[in-house]
Amino acid sequence: MFTSDDLVLSLCDEVWKWRLKESPELASFCGIHEYDDLWDDISAEAYTRREKCVQDFLAKAVAIDISSCSDKVALSLTLLIDDIQSYLKGSHFKSYLMPINYLEGIHNDCNQIIASYMNYKTKEDFQKYVRRLENLPKRIAQVEEALRQGVREEIVQHSASVAKVPSQIDELIHIPLESHELLKPFTKAPESISKTDLDEFKSKAKEVLTSQVFPAFQKLKNYIENEYFHNLRPNEGISSIKDGDQWYQQCLDYHLSCFMTPQQIHDLGLKEVARIEEQILKLAEAEGLGQTLPDILAEIKKDRTIFLLLRKKFWSLLETCATTK
Repeated sequence: MFTSDDLVLSLCDEVWKWRLKESPELASFCGIHEYDDLWDDISAEAYTRREKCVQDFLAKAVAIDISSCSDKVALSLTLLIDDIQSYLKGSHFKSYLMPINYLEGIHNDCNQIIASYMNYKTKEDFQKYVRRLENLPKRIAQVEEALRQGVREEIVQHSASVAKVPSQIDELIHIPLESHELLKPFTKAPESISKTDLDEFKSKAKEVLTSQVFPAFQKLKNYIENEYFHNLRPNEGISSIKDGDQWYQQCLDYHLSCFMTPQQIHDLGLKEVARIEEQILKLAEAEGLGQTLPDILAEIKKDRTIFLLLRKKFWSLLETCATTK
């Protein structure tokens, strides 16, 4: 007979394994290498399927009698339900239709995933690496598909978020091949893999990059420059697109441990800035540094002994952190 604790732990394990399978990129990051030959499926169909799976997980979670769980496991169940509900609330806004910007996206992620997150200890690891390269063009094409659907549904980026993307793609595809990050695995190959096998893997990787991956990135760049840039949202804030205000609130709900509106957070921020500034002015006056922030900064810059004291304090703090458990 399974206890409520057993049911919760089993469900948590099921959800986690599902997440790793649905996100091979996350799995690689977490050191799980079962799916190292695959990429995340970011198609609209995949997100629809995932939403149904998450709804099923929620039904299983709320059916468990939390009152009969131990305190620790009850907390795990509460957090799991909150996480699932947050996902379902956020799915309405279709953020997957904006899968690329100058900070995030496959053009920035592919190098790190391949060069830093994957294993390169066996021949099988390199076989997965080559297959992942072969699967990369499909992942890139899905970015364009998502952007196109975003244009149709008017869920699009602002120019500030994507203006640099074409030049970033250019840099990625025009790096000399031998020094490319996507070929970095061959610099860390173990001696247990024969030179013949490594040469074969490297030759195949180069062929895939030049004939499939780089052209796929070039196609994405062309679409962004020639079409997507003509359909960007007018204002920086998410409020300028459909359901933007509700979307922003949902983001806050996800990140905060209590409910606050954007205006409340803004007002709190102003209040904190004023409080901190008041403390700075009081301390500066006591030290004879001036009565306005510009005067204080100018005085600090003139007195090099202040920097020396700060430097000594910094190293002392660093030493304390390094030697104290």
